[in-house]
Amino acid sequence: KNIDILVFHKNFRYTSVPLRYKYSVVELKKDEALPKDVSQLLRYSLWVSGRLANGEAEMIQPILIAYNFSDETIKKAKASDFNERGILLFRYKAISEGKIIFENVGE
Repeated sequence: KNIDILVFHKNFRYTSVPLRYKYSVVELKKDEALPKDVSQLLRYSLWVSGRLANGEAEMIQPILIAYNFSDETIKKAKASDFNERGILLFRYKAISEGKIIFENVGE
């Protein structure tokens, strides 16, 4: 399997050379996200941490986007101790004027 979206965040704030300071690992689900999807996202995030972030898990932001989330999925994501950032959960609600409307589920 492959990572759905991998974002490399760069910052020029302190140097004239782009400094990578964060990676976002995004898993997309068309329907309801299940606990196994959290596990999959964490596997991808661990891979990125080991291969791209020199083992620094704090540089990784796992994100799960789905139409809906089971209660077990939300519990598993909140219980994850992958890093201090935690896993972000977003529900896509609708498309309005060509834009996708998201709702943060984890808060």
